[in-house]
Order: sequence, then C-alpha cells, then structure tokens
Amino acid sequence: MKSILEELKKLFQKDERLVSEGEILKNKIIELALKMDKDKNNFFSDRQMSSWFFD
Repeated sequence: MKSILEELKKLFQKDERLVSEGEILKNKIIELALKMDKDKNNFFSDRQMSSWFFD
C-alpha cells in the first residue's frame, strides 16, 4: 500500500497548474486551498484519497 504522501504527489502532478519543471509547487497548492478552488475537488475523486480525508 502506498503512503498518503506518495498518492498526493501523484495526484498533484496530474494538475499542470501545480507543477513546474517536474517539481510540485507547494505554494500554489496552498493558494488554491485557501481560495477554496473548486478544481481541487478532483483530487478527492480518487477512492483511496477520499477515504484518508473523509472517513
């Protein structure tokens, strides 16, 4: 079983707004979370990720 950190990294890398030159933009993730960006909900459509956060 993969760790939550590994799964988060994999999901964040799918969103081109959150990656630059192969690196995850942590500040951008924080900015979108604070703005309650509606597209971040795509990360929680993953069944395992959803269970870690909402169960």
